[in-house]
Amino acid sequence: MGLFDIFRKKKALEGGSPGDGSLEEVHSDDAPREITVGRPADFERSPSAEAAVGSPPDRVGDEVEQGNEPGTDHGQSGGYLGNLEHTAVIDALLRVPRAERGEEWIVNFLSHVATASFRCGDPQIIQGPDGFPYFQIFLPEANKAFQCYVIEHMLDDFLLENGFGVALEPKEGQVEWVLTYGDLLHYAVHRTFAIPNDHLFGKSGETDEIIERDEEVLVGAPSEEILPKRARMVIKSFLQAQGVKEPKVCLIDRSAAGKGQDLVFNLVPWEFENHAHYRAVMQALGWFLPGYYSYIGAQEKTFQDLFLPL
Repeated sequence: MGLFDIFRKKKALEGGSPGDGSLEEVHSDDAPREITVGRPADFERSPSAEAAVGSPPDRVGDEVEQGNEPGTDHGQSGGYLGNLEHTAVIDALLRVPRAERGEEWIVNFLSHVATASFRCGDPQIIQGPDGFPYFQIFLPEANKAFQCYVIEHMLDDFLLENGFGVALEPKEGQVEWVLTYGDLLHYAVHRTFAIPNDHLFGKSGETDEIIERDEEVLVGAPSEEILPKRARMVIKSFLQAQGVKEPKVCLIDRSAAGKGQDLVFNLVPWEFENHAHYRAVMQALGWFLPGYYSYIGAQEKTFQDLFLPL
């Protein structure tokens, strides 16, 4: 199953009908993230997913010798190499029982995982229980040569372009950690997985928020930092596979009302086969965006020519 086939249309109850031009807001925190630290995850190893979405180039890994002490270089050379000291940190962290992994553990893990050295699985791409494709990586085995993969370098080489997430140590129905496409996108821009405390996006809520027609907002185009071109292309392909012929986006700012900013996509329920499909697509968008982003579906006429093609 490929990335853009995961939400196939199914005949069900009739969807919504045109309304009064109000907007339905869905925050990325509401998106289905079935795989989290400490929770079992039934990964389906799917070679077809690799073929459908795209295959990483053979050149991305460097073969190195792994010795008894992961904190030393052991013959690493070349431009695509990780930090084996950071690999040792990750190895030590993964030995901590899951019940004892608190906030300090998470901060330490996320501070080292992007630059550590890993080996890939076979197949390289697996399908998660959420239906999205993940490049699977594992800690290197002692005293064995391995093809080196480093998340920080993989981002530009093939992860972001092909719409992959990363799954660390998926074994026996469980996984140590999952990085969604949105997580990787955030790191690619900011070179950290930490969420900025001063971000301008709206606060997420447990229910949808209706933005009234007469609410005053500022509208503009999302910058390259907020939504890079590579991400736009991946999201565009996903939405087109869901039947959205010309996906578009803009950015609104409601800071004056204390609501922050939101990405807006030209998506409304009545343009899908049914409301369930619309909701599935809106929630799936959260996988492609950093977790603190909030986003909205709206009629194109709401913002007229301020929508820009993805």
